[in-house]
Amino acid sequence: MTKEKLEKLGQEILLDNKQTYEFEIDKNGYKGKFKCKNQTVADTLNIIALSRKMTSKMGLAAGEDPLYEQLVTEIATLETLLIERPDWFKDIMNFSDWEVIHEVHEEVVRYINSFRQPEGISS
Repeated sequence: MTKEKLEKLGQEILLDNKQTYEFEIDKNGYKGKFKCKNQTVADTLNIIALSRKMTSKMGLAAGEDPLYEQLVTEIATLETLLIERPDWFKDIMNFSDWEVIHEVHEEVVRYINSFRQPEGISS
């Protein structure tokens, strides 16, 4: 493979991922269909930046409140990777059920992690 082709492939992986995953959630009276994309390097950077922005907006320092940081990371991940979601889940920051947020996040993470498992290892 030429250097140019390799660089182009790297840019596609970094910025333009077309792989998607559709799933449904039915939890605590909330039911809906979701669609997410696979996480690229650019998405990872966006998730980190969005998490830091939300944390500093609340006046917290990194590491100050682990539960808050977990929730902020989950929200930042969903805001970045969800490409379709029900209307009731459009404004995650004002959504009241943390268990539903966590379940949607877990489904997205399972999908992302499916690309990271070495062949021959079953989950």
